[in-house]
Amino acid sequence: MNVRQIQFSIPEGGHATLALPDPLTLETIEMLEEASALMFRSLRRNARRPQVPDAGAIEYESWMANLH
Repeated sequence: MNVRQIQFSIPEGGHATLALPDPLTLETIEMLEEASALMFRSLRRNARRPQVPDAGAIEYESWMANLH
């Protein structure tokens, strides 16, 4: 079986790779659409949001930088 790969760039500098079988049929595409939608919904629920310091923490850090 031949495999096609599609690479997606990620803003953090990494990448994600999707491998597709060849030949690719309409039935396979439909199955992959449904399965990937379920998988991405599950990943979204478990994904972590980047920690953003609150305004007070940012101000405190600026005071510490000025003390050095």
